[in-house]
Amino acid sequence: MNGYVRVSRGFFHLEDYFDAVFHGKKIFVTDEVYNFLDDVRRRLESKIEKGEIIYGINTGLGALANKILKSEDLDQFQLNIIRSHSVGVGYFAPPEIARGALLLRIVSMSKGHSGIRSGLLKLLVEFFNSGAIPLIPFRGSVGASGDLSPLSHLTLAVIGDSKGAILYGGKTYKGEELVEVLRNEIYQNILEDPQVKPLLNKSEKSPLIKLSYKESLALNNGTSFSAAISLFVVYWLEKLFRIADANASLMLEALSGIRDAFDERFFEHGDPRYEHPGLSTVTTVKGILEEGTGSGLVKGKDDSFRVGDVADVRAEGKHIVLKFDSLKTLMMGIIGKLEVLVDLISSKLKCKKECGSKENNTYYLHCENVGVEDVRDLLIRFKEIGFVQDAYSLRCAPQIHGAARRALEFAKSVLLDEINLPNDNPLIFQTDDGGIEILSGGNFHGQSIALASENLALSIAYIANISERRIFRVLDPNLNNGLPAFLALNPGLESGLMLAQYTAAELLAEIRQLSNPPSVNSIPTSANQEDVVSMSATSSLRLLKMLTNLEYILSIEQLLALQGIALRLGWPLQNPDFKVASPLAQKLIDYYNEIFRELGGFPFKGDTVFSDYFELARRNIYNVQERFL
Repeated sequence: MNGYVRVSRGFFHLEDYFDAVFHGKKIFVTDEVYNFLDDVRRRLESKIEKGEIIYGINTGLGALANKILKSEDLDQFQLNIIRSHSVGVGYFAPPEIARGALLLRIVSMSKGHSGIRSGLLKLLVEFFNSGAIPLIPFRGSVGASGDLSPLSHLTLAVIGDSKGAILYGGKTYKGEELVEVLRNEIYQNILEDPQVKPLLNKSEKSPLIKLSYKESLALNNGTSFSAAISLFVVYWLEKLFRIADANASLMLEALSGIRDAFDERFFEHGDPRYEHPGLSTVTTVKGILEEGTGSGLVKGKDDSFRVGDVADVRAEGKHIVLKFDSLKTLMMGIIGKLEVLVDLISSKLKCKKECGSKENNTYYLHCENVGVEDVRDLLIRFKEIGFVQDAYSLRCAPQIHGAARRALEFAKSVLLDEINLPNDNPLIFQTDDGGIEILSGGNFHGQSIALASENLALSIAYIANISERRIFRVLDPNLNNGLPAFLALNPGLESGLMLAQYTAAELLAEIRQLSNPPSVNSIPTSANQEDVVSMSATSSLRLLKMLTNLEYILSIEQLLALQGIALRLGWPLQNPDFKVASPLAQKLIDYYNEIFRELGGFPFKGDTVFSDYFELARRNIYNVQERFL
């Protein structure tokens, strides 16, 4: 079906997941799946009719597995499982996570090992395609025996239990209203389907759908909620990595850095089939800096710092006078190094620096047997005598961003494996002789997802850390290559953006604290039957806070980089030529000037309440990625 995401018994790709959950595509399940489910169900029913004892079907759960249930209690047992396991607390999961969890249950059950009736899967598909959102409390899962609590709340919603709740068409439905909207709208078109009709509760009371044996465990005994949280983070984090790469480029311009570290040859390792993850950052940064005529604010191996182009060298009596163009030396990032430069020239040529004026960047040298041309030649070769490397937060961006990207790719590979396994318990497998075998295993255990979340946490921490270091550097007048202290127009009277780094530091401190691995803190449950639990939900949940903090840090860094670029180009004291900067910097300055128009425009024209700008920038961070990167 064109325009739909296909779910079969085969492999399910992350791109399909993102299309359905984030891009609004509907799903369809192949007929092969429904036919296979019906075949397995018939074989399971035959075993039950023969009186076989099967865990979770006619036994209690967990530490109560030794309790054998009466046949007349089996249907009530299914409802009891869902209601008793619905112990979640806290705020509700965002729509993408709630619907993602539902989609992953559909994918898991489509593998054909859960023993459900095909009509139940049809109902779940209809619920997903309606756009309804099950309201699932976030807290309550330890990620073993699956995400029992959140998935039980999901089940309450999809079966129409009066204790469940959904968001549909902008309105919340629960109690009798939930049952009615499911019957009359969401499930209306399939209630007469011969595979669905047997699932309907004959009474008018809730729940609308009457679950049969094995179906409760198929719904709530899996890792889908933890996986949906981690996939939510993956989706947005990939976009933030593009922002981080762009920020590195913008900071190179703001700090008048050196482009040499962004050379592809650093990442050539002899195997063209494998690309080092740092190369992505190199490609992005080079593309930004070299677009069009390129950026005139960064230096490279072929530039010789162009010092000879901005210094007027002349003889005046017994002295050689060096006068540097203030704006151009600021643009080149050497204005804060002129004193050192003149000292180096004096030492190299055995001259004596007799006096100088930092105010107008003029220096007088008394030299013996040295002429103007000697000084000019040395200026042209300035790179040979110093200032050829940037700090690590600029120079090592490909390596650090690359390490974060590697951690992200590892997490994606783990999650891809996880979502393609049937992950409830017990599982049903066909045998060579045409029968089935029912096995209790551990695919519901979320340890792999916990490990994936730990790697996602590390990737967030790496990017947040280097971003905060670049924020610090562009604000410090001792480190920012001649920009005014804290990017203030009038330092002293104004504090400028000094406190922006405080905010970034607090956000980073929380990220560092949250990056400690919750999954190693296993707490046994169910009377020690579940003696090693994964804490996958806890590991995944803290990522949401970390993601938000990273959004703020990257937004602040981007604004500060653009402010630094504007100041380096002489804004607002002169008419700056923004074309000297990269086209991306030009576009973003215009973009932020527009979205900040009601706040006073951009770049910042003086001290103000910067938090308003930071909040608005963070809300637009993904729009920046979509439009400009």
